[in-house]
Amino acid sequence: MAMKRADLVEAAEDTFRNSKFDVSMRCVSRPSCFDFAARRGEVKVLVKVFWNIGCASSEQVNELRRVATQLSASPLIIGYKGYRSLLEDDVVYSRYGVYVITLKTLRETLERGMHPLVEAGPGGYYVHIDGEAIRRRREELGLSMGRLAKMLGLSRITVYSYERGRVKASVKAAYQLSRVLGIPVAKPINIFHSAPSPELSQSSKTQLSSRLHQLVYRKLTQLNLFVDMVNRAPFDFIAHHWMDERRIVGGVFDGSEVDASRRASEIASLAQVVDAYPVLIVDGRFKSLQVSEVPQISHGELKRMRNHHELRERLREAVRVQV
Repeated sequence: MAMKRADLVEAAEDTFRNSKFDVSMRCVSRPSCFDFAARRGEVKVLVKVFWNIGCASSEQVNELRRVATQLSASPLIIGYKGYRSLLEDDVVYSRYGVYVITLKTLRETLERGMHPLVEAGPGGYYVHIDGEAIRRRREELGLSMGRLAKMLGLSRITVYSYERGRVKASVKAAYQLSRVLGIPVAKPINIFHSAPSPELSQSSKTQLSSRLHQLVYRKLTQLNLFVDMVNRAPFDFIAHHWMDERRIVGGVFDGSEVDASRRASEIASLAQVVDAYPVLIVDGRFKSLQVSEVPQISHGELKRMRNHHELRERLREAVRVQV
């Protein structure tokens, strides 16, 4: 029986928890480019689950990449099927520059330390080759590059490219290399590194959904903060100053939401996992948020702040009070 998306999300969360990751609350308060965040040591991951990865739009995946980059995290997609067939285990796919793997591949990587070796690409399956290992072994065996190429039935240029890591090899070619040289030649794929992809566009096209959002954005930039507005996440912006590595993840609340407390709790949970300052910017008339672990700042208070130091100290003080 096919696994439902909700079951797949829960199973992915459990897999990270079983591997000693801290896992955030699931993002359900509104549409989000990721379902949850996970962290273990220095490894931070933003995870999105798709039953069918064909449903992952470029806008959604690009925002996932952009948010992950701002939070110094790795974007990762867990999928079940593609356009025409089920995704294969132990194979790494990519979607708009983000690695896509199955739940089983995630488990094999986290629980057993067995990193995938094969990457799906245009026209077939490929392997990342350890060029330095090939060169060393070739020299140990006293083989010239031309001789090795002849033994493999390949061109000398191809072997040269393998040794310099310029090209991937087909699975068949990687097997031949391993058989002839007598050593493993495939490099494991680190699923927590992004797939090669085009440069990300900036957030200038992000729509500011209300006048309060516009005012908050304007004030934060006046405080000399770099501000990245976000459409698909529990928080509305990520901000930072070049002197402070720790990010600020903030939600803007104008009183129009039905379940604002849930979104505020998600922001608090995410901030804890990714090691960011959480903050809620609220309309002065909006007093109903009951989330004690997140500092709430009215728009009026924000307007009175003269520089980013005041905002940063306000957030740091809130952290000290919690401790």
